[in-house]
Amino acid sequence: MLDSTGKPHIAWHEGNEDEPPLAKIFYATWNGSSWVGADGGPIGAIYNSPYPSLWTSIAVDSLNRPHIVWSDGDEKNREIYYLKWNGSAWVDADGVGQESINISNTPLYSSWPDIEIDASGNPHVVYEEVSEGNQEIFY
Repeated sequence: MLDSTGKPHIAWHEGNEDEPPLAKIFYATWNGSSWVGADGGPIGAIYNSPYPSLWTSIAVDSLNRPHIVWSDGDEKNREIYYLKWNGSAWVDADGVGQESINISNTPLYSSWPDIEIDASGNPHVVYEEVSEGNQEIFY
């Protein structure tokens, strides 16, 4: 994803889905000479879940700040998580802390999220929910 200045932002999962080390979500941006984390320091996981974190998607807002969604959980119940960089920390949609990081919050299997940011800076997320073999798209 390129921001308004042409600077690249990337997010990915790294690790294993079913055995340690479990997959975590990472973020990096190019500072002109090297890849760095959101705070300009070393690249690291943006969230430490006890479950594998997979299938990430990234968007950048008008302030050139990244917004990231991914699927997190065990093989029976996965949820869609969301974090954005507020300039000093990874936070959820309200901009304070991570108490509302889980945006799907269902007993279903949630996966394959995608995110876009509108002109007002609001995130729009779509993802797949699976229940008893029935696949549906949620927004």
